[in-house]
Amino acid sequence: MGPPFFTHVSVADQQFFSILEHHFTKGMGPLAEIVIEDEIRDMGEVPQSFPCCRAADLIRFLSYHIPHRDNRIRFLTVMSREIQKRHMEGYC
Repeated sequence: MGPPFFTHVSVADQQFFSILEHHFTKGMGPLAEIVIEDEIRDMGEVPQSFPCCRAADLIRFLSYHIPHRDNRIRFLTVMSREIQKRHMEGYC
């Protein structure tokens, strides 16, 4: 048996989570921070090592908690653009 195989996984940074929380709070309300933490935990992850490759899933799961359709669409649009921007800039 050979040595273990390791790959580098990009981790979402604090700026990503600040932007996420800001926009999610606009659509969801004051419990947004708790819901984000719960969803991350439900995904089997922790914020300190949350893989960028799972950001789109997290955003989709969070969007289910936004009751008003227009706010949900706005959140999905803004955060999708943020993921694309961060990917292009090499952050994720």
